Amino acid sequence: MSRSDTIRQDSTLQIEEIARLCKIPQGRKSAGSLQLTNSPTASKNKALSSLFMSDVTTLLQNYNHGQRDFSGLSLADVNLSHVDLKGADLSYSELSNVDLSQANLRGVDLSYAKLSKVDLHDADLRGAMLIGTDLREASLQDANLKDADYIPGTTQFPSEFDPQQAQMCSVKA
Repeated sequence: MSRSDTIRQDSTLQIEEIARLCKIPQGRKSAGSLQLTNSPTASKNKALSSLFMSDVTTLLQNYNHGQRDFSGLSLADVNLSHVDLKGADLSYSELSNVDLSQANLRGVDLSYAKLSKVDLHDADLRGAMLIGTDLREASLQDANLKDADYIPGTTQFPSEFDPQQAQMCSVKA
């Protein structure tokens, strides 16, 4: 077996493990839908706009192969708990009914993203960019948001959430 075959086999095994951790049912590659939208950022990125991602496994494979720009993504009804998306760009994305509990989202860019009914409990969002992010319907229970950037009045939080108590960093517009 060549070195490239070994690397390809290792990558496939890692993707299968991620799918198992995401609780994707056997025989299915996804637990929901994944599409690109026409965001200002996504339309500027030729490689991203030509990429068609039909399932969560594709997202995870592309992340595993070094891609970090997933801006303008539309994700609905998927379980991504315990997933590592550290440093990914999810700006201008729409996430609806997505389970990101206990996910590693350190340094993730969620600027101008809309997170509708997204479960972020126990997620690690340290250093994330939450500029203009709509988190009003997100569950932030026990999420680590230390040093995450936000703009008061632009970033929208659930009514009971206090960004100062969460040790977030207020930035000027």
